[in-house]
Amino acid sequence: LWRLLRSLQPLRSLHACWYTEAAWLASWMGYLLQLPVLTTLMGKELEECNWYKPFIRKHPVIAVSERQATDAHLSGLAVQKMVPWGLGKTLSTDEYNRSLDILGVGNLTANKRFEVLIRLAAALVPDFPQLRVVLIGDGDQKPYLWKLAGQLGISTHVTFYGHCSRTAVHEAMAQARVLVHPARYEAFG
Repeated sequence: LWRLLRSLQPLRSLHACWYTEAAWLASWMGYLLQLPVLTTLMGKELEECNWYKPFIRKHPVIAVSERQATDAHLSGLAVQKMVPWGLGKTLSTDEYNRSLDILGVGNLTANKRFEVLIRLAAALVPDFPQLRVVLIGDGDQKPYLWKLAGQLGISTHVTFYGHCSRTAVHEAMAQARVLVHPARYEAFG
């Protein structure tokens, strides 16, 4: 890696995504190469469970939301800039003619808490027997969520699409009446 970076000279800076092993490696490579380092915070890496944090040489970061910028400041990081992410193009649709009732999008992992969405759907189905729920994403919780939907008797109401392109996700969002994201922490607030 050292030789590769040297062959790419003149480098002006190093940029890492995620304040985890990527920022750790970039911070030390920046120190060795005497280059400025910048990291874009991407998610929940500021939580205490990030064991890389104490070993990362301090350097400026980019936050993707006001909440994340506040969390970064509270963690002792210097936020150089806040660059919010969002939908580049607004997709319009007839708000009364949407094909999805409830949409969940994200990694199907424990911290995203999509079991809350499944339980919510189970509570709604008696009053809304045509309810249509779609989950977009993959992860280690997918088998558990599928089993939970079956146990609650709503497996015919829940569709798992797996990983989809960003365009497909935007189109699904435009067709959804409600987007549910029950994560314990989300960088966007």
